[in-house]
Amino acid sequence: MKGYGGRNDLRVYYVGRVIEINADTGELKLRREDVPLFRGKAPSVGSGGTWFKTLTPVRSPEAISKIFGVKTQPDDTREGASNMSAIDQYALNTILYGPPGTGKTYQALARAVNIADPSVGKERGDVQSRFRTLCSEGRVAFITFHQSYSYEDFIEGIRPVLSDEEERGARYELVSGIFKRIAIDATFDCLERVDDAAAVDFDARWDALLQQIELEPDRTYSGLTQNTEFSFEVSRKGNLSARNIKASSSTNLYCGREQARKVYLYYPNPDQITCTQVFSVIGRGCHAHLIAPVVKLLKSIQGTPQEQVPDPLPTDKAEIVKRFLDVGEASGYRLKDRAEWKPFVLLIDEINRGNISKIFGELITLLEPDKRLGEPVEIVATLPYSGERFVAPPNLFVLGTMNTADKSLALLDLALRRRFEFEELQPDFSSATCPCGSLPRDLRLLLEELNRRITLRKDRDHLIGHAYFMGVRNEADFDRVFERRVIPLLQEYFFNDWDGLRAVLGEDGSANACGFIRPLERAKSPWARNQWQWFHDCGATIQPHALLLANYQFAPASADVSLVADPNN
Repeated sequence: MKGYGGRNDLRVYYVGRVIEINADTGELKLRREDVPLFRGKAPSVGSGGTWFKTLTPVRSPEAISKIFGVKTQPDDTREGASNMSAIDQYALNTILYGPPGTGKTYQALARAVNIADPSVGKERGDVQSRFRTLCSEGRVAFITFHQSYSYEDFIEGIRPVLSDEEERGARYELVSGIFKRIAIDATFDCLERVDDAAAVDFDARWDALLQQIELEPDRTYSGLTQNTEFSFEVSRKGNLSARNIKASSSTNLYCGREQARKVYLYYPNPDQITCTQVFSVIGRGCHAHLIAPVVKLLKSIQGTPQEQVPDPLPTDKAEIVKRFLDVGEASGYRLKDRAEWKPFVLLIDEINRGNISKIFGELITLLEPDKRLGEPVEIVATLPYSGERFVAPPNLFVLGTMNTADKSLALLDLALRRRFEFEELQPDFSSATCPCGSLPRDLRLLLEELNRRITLRKDRDHLIGHAYFMGVRNEADFDRVFERRVIPLLQEYFFNDWDGLRAVLGEDGSANACGFIRPLERAKSPWARNQWQWFHDCGATIQPHALLLANYQFAPASADVSLVADPNN
């Protein structure tokens, strides 16, 4: 039975008869009945849907209550409960934006860790250690966009590969980008093997056949008639090509893994497999006189018991996902229950510095939550280089950061704005929540006033963030950071705007020969176009904290907390 939307809702392991009921606990004692579950061809009634030989598990507490007349509580103790809360708590596509130095990259890193593993605490050391572990496990990936970053870097592209010493000339390969790799890993994590011993057994037998062919490349295999005998080769994608060594022509024949799977599962008796029966399953146009003997050969190989089938290697994940997107549950895999999905996170730093249309291409549409795998408006795209089908998995979070002061690209792509949620991070110098807790109170007040003036003179996108002052403990540290990091930033913000600089630094009154901005000699000359210079241009040294205190007319550090700058200055 197939559930609504293609999801499996109930699984039957065996059929039994109730022989005893415990009146106190409601526990049933069953005697197993020798009743075969449904196998065989789907009935030709209705449209859509597929018959399965098993049913799927009911997990809905409401459904269980209606069926059995008992009240149940959701099982939040299962492993997937924390994953479920992470997936539902955060938006799939989020951009953290704000001025420089507001901790966007670290906040995004911490958010990624919290999504992938909610059990991690808030200590910076724990977060960074877990982030490194998640990256090595493939659950989190990090990339920084820039102007030359492209679709071929992000999704897939043809790249030159350095040849070995024995080879000559350049060699080119199709290489998957970071987005495609993590999307495949996340999609694979959403899948589980179909509870079908035959499907699992096929995978084990097929892999055993490929291994046998690679170990004995000169071995030949009989066909359906005396005039056919095949030599096999394994393709890079794990399919078979063959040549009939008894034929006068050297035509290559083809047997794909999925073609063999369909016939293998459809006909349990190897003696029944003929070319006509292969055509009835796959259709005309296939190399049935090769596929039929391959399936018979698979039936003769000693299979691996289901409980001994190993988990797929990382290199096999892409092929499994590809088969699932091509043929659905006929691949031997299906979507897990939502509670069992593990979250994956792609963290994109400086997302606004890349050319979004050039990087995402046609896949920008797939990021929308309702167009992901298993969703109501699921969209599967075909990649232009590999020709493979591709879908954005529902458990992949895309988390970006954006510096609002960076105008390397004038406008953020509107297609990106429509598909992401935006969270603003502003500088925080308040005494209660300031991340740089060691920063003295009077210095925090100075920076709050500086940002207030920048907002009035320029805008709120070019403020000074608190991250610049992490670890600042005294006036000497403050002076060093202000002179080496803040002043160069102000020079960029107010390029060729001396009046703006003087206003935000509190020197917009009369000229100050001892301030940040000082008059040039002979600035009153009729031919002079500039009349100001920085203190270091004339070889002077200053104490920025003391100068700002004087310019903003702040009281010393021992004054009352309510002190603020003169709003008229």
